[in-house]
Amino acid sequence: MKELVISNLIITGPPGTGKRTAVDLLTRAILGPYHKTDCFYLDGSIDRGKHVVSENPQANQKKKSSQSDQNIIDFLKKRTDLPAERFKIIVIYDLDHMTSEAQMALRRIIELQADRVRFVFLANDYTNIIEAIQSRAVILKFSQPTPTQILPLIKRIIGDQQKEFPKTTLSDELIELIMLAAYGDLKQTLIYLQILLNVPEPSPEKFYQIFSLPPIPEIKRLINSTTPTKAKTKSAEVVKTNPNEPGPYQILQNMLDQGYLASDLLDILFKVLIMNPDQMPEALQIRWLEAVGNCFYQTEFTGTNHHLYRLIAELRTC
Repeated sequence: MKELVISNLIITGPPGTGKRTAVDLLTRAILGPYHKTDCFYLDGSIDRGKHVVSENPQANQKKKSSQSDQNIIDFLKKRTDLPAERFKIIVIYDLDHMTSEAQMALRRIIELQADRVRFVFLANDYTNIIEAIQSRAVILKFSQPTPTQILPLIKRIIGDQQKEFPKTTLSDELIELIMLAAYGDLKQTLIYLQILLNVPEPSPEKFYQIFSLPPIPEIKRLINSTTPTKAKTKSAEVVKTNPNEPGPYQILQNMLDQGYLASDLLDILFKVLIMNPDQMPEALQIRWLEAVGNCFYQTEFTGTNHHLYRLIAELRTC
């Protein structure tokens, strides 16, 4: 990049890991003042068909009215004032959503324009990109940031906000809730912060109310009441339940009666299990995660809550 030259790139990774931000910074650093005219952006999840990579007039006439008028060939034909040593850049978001036919047509363009254009592709799952394109690009994998990496970012944002509004603050409990709910998604973390920092006297109760998320303490109660009494934590302490507390089925029913979706309950349950590994032995944690994953698929497929009760019964026998 120091020489203002890059290879074709495939940038892949989970949502919210900063792929688009990184690409925007990269293209601006390389093109400088030419960024506006010589960088072309295309969303593969919207413009999925061959019409965006074809100059065939008949193909363009057949495209649906809901599709945009963006076309890579038209961009390549435009006159440029770029210095001879620089390249035009074409950025395609969500390339893994484009059809195989469109990707095959794009492969041919990559070959023909190798001396004057560089391509940057973004994909959540690069295995859905055809091998012919993968072999013509360098694959960069973005991983989810860990809580220890996200925490300094959160504190820096809060600190910057306090410079303008000194009374702005978030409790440690609320910061932990943000990190757990976002689960490594930087974009979602910033959304939570942006909203909560503009809420008078933010609290965990307001967090659950604003974002309609199942209360994490209730999910932990569900886990504790479901965990077999013979199971031990890594600290060798027996997991005990209070006999006066409602059982796991009643806790689950209470949350469903409050209007929480099964998918949200399973999502938070999965995140609590991942983010709190010390609450049960590793072997038990793996079996629980597998059972929760299977239940999520079954619930999404059938659209009923019956599988949640089956999940509780299965977890109690793990």
